[in-house]
Amino acid sequence: YSLLTVSTRDGKAYAGIFESETDRTLQMVQLNGESVAVEKSQIAERQSIHQSPMPSFESVLNPAQLADLVGWLMARRAEPAAGVSITLGRQVGRADAPGTGFAWQQQADRLAISYDGRPLADYVFNDSQVLRPHFQNVLAPGGAQVTRNHPPAEGDAKDHDTMHPGIWLAFGDINGQDFWRNKGRIEHVRFSAAPAVTAGQLTFVTENRLRGQDGAIIGTQVSRITLRGEGEFAFLLTWEAELRGEDRPLVFGDQEEMGLGVRVATPIVEKNGGLVVNSEGVQGAKPVWGKPAAWAVYSRALDGRMRGAALFPARTNPTPTWWHSRDYGVIVANGFGQRVLPPAADGKLVIPAGAALTLRYGVLIFDAPASSPPDFAAVDRAFQANPQTR
Repeated sequence: YSLLTVSTRDGKAYAGIFESETDRTLQMVQLNGESVAVEKSQIAERQSIHQSPMPSFESVLNPAQLADLVGWLMARRAEPAAGVSITLGRQVGRADAPGTGFAWQQQADRLAISYDGRPLADYVFNDSQVLRPHFQNVLAPGGAQVTRNHPPAEGDAKDHDTMHPGIWLAFGDINGQDFWRNKGRIEHVRFSAAPAVTAGQLTFVTENRLRGQDGAIIGTQVSRITLRGEGEFAFLLTWEAELRGEDRPLVFGDQEEMGLGVRVATPIVEKNGGLVVNSEGVQGAKPVWGKPAAWAVYSRALDGRMRGAALFPARTNPTPTWWHSRDYGVIVANGFGQRVLPPAADGKLVIPAGAALTLRYGVLIFDAPASSPPDFAAVDRAFQANPQTR
């Protein structure tokens, strides 16, 4: 559990676990086990610290007790869990190689995903500051980090930290509500299909509510997520989302903060030597910005490796994609606004009540030898030819 700290204008301070929040109050469980509701209008500062509030083992156990605990846990590794609230999954490649493939731990706020026993990414579905599901701290197969540190570490840029957590799908304007800048909330409801590994792929399906800043629910979002290996040096994340209005049309506005975004790690950003390139061969975040293209890559050649993220919008999306890209590390596949919609639409995409908008994107996370980087055009062709994410 992440530790949440809150200080109020009258000098009070609270520390504990996030429980829930409304437009007016923040509910949290303090370290003494007591629940407290804090008026949000009185909050002077709040911070989510990715550090467990539980004491470390060495502070409560002596060496002999710790050895006994480890021995007991090791003896039960092979036993099926019963009545445990944490879900564990593992794909075994062959009988003599336990621990290979995808694995996950379902926690109160996230899926902690690993591959071959090493961390891969966190899919966070409940966060007190980033009010939408997202992936953070995403690594390539070899362990190199490709998305930014979240929260930012020493030496990282601190800008947009709650808007650009890693990989996300969000919209700055749906029916006038802003789900990009954490004013509206894309609220996790449940996993309608629990994480599972089939044919070497990790898949899960989530249901979410689009809750406006006033608390009203304006629609739903069902996300189908797939993670699979793409050769020796890359993972391919597929994110398919179906959005519906509750009992009204959904109107998607015209702005740059719309669609699927990635914020790359500090060493990859253009300011530090990285480069944005699109499918048309245009190079540089500024030249790529605002132009339609089939796909785009944000990467850097470093120490004989080519490391970064490539984004592939599906051709089945209702409109072409233009690109929002910046030299400080963000790139967004945006299929909304006058750059891709007919002038008569006034830059607004309207989904009638009862209808659904389906969006599908692929994100290639890679760290390959610079002498043989991924063939992005080939990855795109394969992604377009395989519309199924289930």
